[in-house]
Amino acid sequence: MSEIMPPRLPLPEGAELRYDWVTRIGERDKTEGGYHILFGEDRAAESMWHFGEKYVRGAGNAHAHLFWLGTNDPYRGRGLGRILLRETLRRAQESGARGSDLRCNIDNFYAHALYRAEGYEPNDLLWAFRLVR
Repeated sequence: MSEIMPPRLPLPEGAELRYDWVTRIGERDKTEGGYHILFGEDRAAESMWHFGEKYVRGAGNAHAHLFWLGTNDPYRGRGLGRILLRETLRRAQESGARGSDLRCNIDNFYAHALYRAEGYEPNDLLWAFRLVR
């Protein structure tokens, strides 16, 4: 297996990246994590993901579902979404995920462009990304 993750991107000046990890006791298949990009006390962007059975039956920890990626209006256009997407996928891969999927509104064309540029491919139900070859 080889990693196919693109390189890390630098944070804009004044930004801080924080990771939050939640494990529910006895529910390993529902382990989740998320990143936040902060400018001081202001939350500029955030992402959240789950492992396992919640979205892909039988996947266990081999699959991660990105269920939230968003940038607040005043911070759009700074590349924060791309930074969060890469960091979230990197963390999922380091935790054992071999693939990832996400759902996106059909009219969110900026997000579609980001996901395509980062290697996701749309299908009938969701966007999918392989973390290893």
